[in-house]
Order: sequence, then C-alpha cells, then structure tokens
Amino acid sequence: WQLETGLREAFDVVARRYMELHPDVRVEQLAVPGAVYKQWLSTQLAGGTVPDLVSFDFADQALVAQVPRHFEVLTRWLEEPNPYNTGTALAGMPWKDTFIDRGRNRVTYLDQYRNFFAVGLCSHTMRMFYNRDLMREITGSPEPPRNFREWLALGEKVRAHRPGLAHVAGSRDFYGWLMPSLVNQSLGRWIGRRDYGLRFGTTTFDFYGDFLAGQWNLRSPEMQQALRIAQAFGREMPSGFLQVDRNAALQSFLRGEALSVPSGTWDYPTMRATARFELAGYRLPLPAADDPEFGGLALLPVSDGGASTALPFFLTRQSAHKAEALDFLRFVTSVEGNRIFSAASQWMPAIEGVPVAPELEPFRQVTGGYIASDAQSGPIL
Repeated sequence: WQLETGLREAFDVVARRYMELHPDVRVEQLAVPGAVYKQWLSTQLAGGTVPDLVSFDFADQALVAQVPRHFEVLTRWLEEPNPYNTGTALAGMPWKDTFIDRGRNRVTYLDQYRNFFAVGLCSHTMRMFYNRDLMREITGSPEPPRNFREWLALGEKVRAHRPGLAHVAGSRDFYGWLMPSLVNQSLGRWIGRRDYGLRFGTTTFDFYGDFLAGQWNLRSPEMQQALRIAQAFGREMPSGFLQVDRNAALQSFLRGEALSVPSGTWDYPTMRATARFELAGYRLPLPAADDPEFGGLALLPVSDGGASTALPFFLTRQSAHKAEALDFLRFVTSVEGNRIFSAASQWMPAIEGVPVAPELEPFRQVTGGYIASDAQSGPIL
C-alpha cells in the first residue's frame, strides 16, 4: 500500500536484477492503494487468491492472532546464513543478524509466539522537513535552528514574515508521532523511576497503576512541564490542525503555505519530486537541560529510537511458490539486493553495511542516547 514516489520503481529494479539471476522465475508486483489495502488483503486471504508475499503492518494487537493463521514462521531460515551474502562482510552470519535491528521488532518478531514472521526491507527516521529557500528569505540563512528556543523564535519570525504563513504544517498524525520525544523530555526520569520490574522500561500497568494509587496527577511538576512543552509545540501549527490528516498537511507545505512539515523519511522522495523549492530536513531540537521553562527533567541525549526496520513482508501460508518467494526475500535483504532497493527508492537500508545515499545522510538514524517512547510504554533506558 505504500505507493510513495519511487517505491514501485524500486521494486521493479530489484525484481529485474533477481530475474537476471533466475531466468525461470517471474516476479510480479501488485500495488494496492492504502485506503482499501486491509479490505483487499482480507478478501484475498479468505478467497485463497492472496499473493506469495504481502506487506502487512499492524498496531492493533487483535490482529496478532491472525498472523500464524495466514503467514509462515520464518525463524528456521532466519537462523541460517543468507546465501546472497557470500563474499561480503556478512557471509556466514545468520540472516536475522544481518538486519540493523537483528530482524526483530514489534511486527517481524512476535513475542507471544517466540517466532519471526516477517523481514523488513528498509528503515526510517522522523525529521522536520523545511523549505530551504523560504528559510533563507525569512532569516537570511538557509540553516535550521540549533535549539528549541531558536526554533520557537523562528516561529515568531515566520508569522511576522507573511500573514497566513505557518511555521509547521500540522496534522493529527504528525502531532502524535512527535509528541513522545518532546513530552518525554520532562517525563523521562520520572517514568523511569516506575520501572518496578527492572525491565529498562515502564509498562502501562506501572505508569497508570501509580496514577490510580494517587502517586501522581496532572498537577505533578513533571506532567505540568510536559503539558507546557506540548502547548508550545502545538502553537507552532495552524489552528485546528488536529482535524487535518497527513496528506492535507503535506500538500499545504508543498504549496508554500508553511515553512516546514514533520514527517518520516518515507515521504522524502515524494516531496523532493514534487517541491518547487530546495528541500532539506533536520532533527527537531529539544529543550536544553538548562532551559528555565522546559528543561532540567529530561534524560539527555535522546536518540531516534532503537534501530528498527520497516516495510515488513510476510510469506503467506497459501503460497504455491514458497521456495521462490523466500529466495526473493533473501535477495532483497542481501547486501546487493538491499543496496539496489535503497538506491532506487531513496529509502534508507535495512541491512548492516549497506551505504546510505549521500542525500539521505541528514536523516541517518541517531542511536546514541535514550529512547523517548510514548507515555504508555515509557522510555527504554
């Protein structure tokens, strides 16, 4: 369902290379719009017409039970070396260990079943993308702000520059994606003290159990600071942004109605191909430790999160060509295949040692530091 600019072409390029190596195999791509993808997939599974490989992502835990019904367990193959890595630095290494996340994240590996069910083909980060030409026009420099106070001051300059011009093209999706790293600036140490199970992370039961026990409330200093940060960030977006979806926000940014837009690197190729201005991106600067209003309570520095792959692909149990489909997954997640896929799609690689394209260097994942996750799960220290 991810039909961003360049992605279908990338699948075609890597498929052509695979078919050069295997002339007796034909790889066909089916691109299905995201608005109907779930219904389409359910229909194909029920009708016995599902393709050999499908991309499937889920946030709803109710869907986890459907995974072993419809998709093959990949564990035994992932514990073997990927034959396409012969002659590379990854030769002889278990296939799962060649991924930047060791093949394990919330979708590819299911704790409930202690098994791998998918492999990720790429990786992503969240960045603040901005109109470099407009930044130069407003500030005299094309460079982004260096800290949270500069970022707030930039918003004042944007609003003074042109009536109706927004600092950030906001949407409910973007707000939800960025709030964890901002809000946990004040909640990080506090939530970490509730790690009663010594898991290096806090569960929903720990966090809200303490709320029910009266150990914290919305007037607690840490929560008050978190709310002030959320309010300051929200003010940089247009009024009513929570009613706007990500596509409308992206279109507003590309029309020049906002200086910047927060999004994942999956949108970078589309924006770059569409924008009539020079596009650039930066990490949203976080409040400094000595900030008198927003600082002093955070766990710093903050990373982009644990290295994780994206675009998970599953081998369907109904597949009539399991050996060929599995072999194609091996190829696209090998050093050669992933390099081809990453270069063509302009999405960052999933495999260790595959180079990041020079234009994607500003978006490379920062892994040094603390992981700011949402308030339900707490930070993983």
